[in-house]
Amino acid sequence: MKQLHQSGSALLTTLMLLTICMLLGATTANMTLMQEKASRNARDRLLAFQAAEAALTDALHDLHTGRGTRQAFPALAGECGAQQTAGLCFSDGTALWKTAALSRLSVAYGSFTGRDFPHGAQLLVAEPPRYLIELLQIGEINTSPEQAPRQRYRITAIGFGPQRQQRVILQTIESIQSTPDNSLRPDRRLSWREIADLDL
Repeated sequence: MKQLHQSGSALLTTLMLLTICMLLGATTANMTLMQEKASRNARDRLLAFQAAEAALTDALHDLHTGRGTRQAFPALAGECGAQQTAGLCFSDGTALWKTAALSRLSVAYGSFTGRDFPHGAQLLVAEPPRYLIELLQIGEINTSPEQAPRQRYRITAIGFGPQRQQRVILQTIESIQSTPDNSLRPDRRLSWREIADLDL
């Protein structure tokens, strides 16, 4: 009787140890999956962030290829261009980047610079980033007649991750000097920020 009791205790102890081992294994596997998911999300966000930064750079190249002159923008505040002036808006103070119009009015990377942005394949972004350039109605007083006027542009860029719903929105305000021959000369960046995705 004593031997039977001891056998029953050994079986119970073995079952408890097996249960503990199974719980530890399941917990470890779950933690590994969560870490993998977090790493994948961090990688996808980094891809979207880099894509948005690339779009900001492409927008500056776009401005300096001739589309940054005052004449290239719509004549009236609140209007946006189309076709050859697509992606250019003359701001009337409305924050277009807060509205659904941002996706519609923005243009894809390389549309006017001829650059290519790899996308669509595995581990690449779902689609090329996009940007919108707004000419701000903020004059800068010149200290002398010889000083060339400056224009201020707000550039909003959208970068996508491997899935289109993974987005990063970046925005800068650039102060760019106009030269006598009506071209633009790089001046300085006034601000840079990341905007929380508005899910537009």
